[in-house]
Amino acid sequence: REQITVTGKVPMTVIFDFKEKLRVIIPGGGLDEELILQQKTHNLEEFTTQITCGDIDLSDDELLARILEEVA
Repeated sequence: REQITVTGKVPMTVIFDFKEKLRVIIPGGGLDEELILQQKTHNLEEFTTQITCGDIDLSDDELLARILEEVA
């Protein structure tokens, strides 16, 4: 399947754990599936949490390094 990465702000939350699957629904984008939480950043001034869910978006260098590590 195509790799998906989504980033957005939600009301302040601390209950999500890394690598937890979250249901992400974006009707305008045709997205309705469970994605893995990759990153969360709290903004105390706005009382929001920015989350990034989905597949890890690796640079070409990082992808090559991981492939070579598996081969070795």
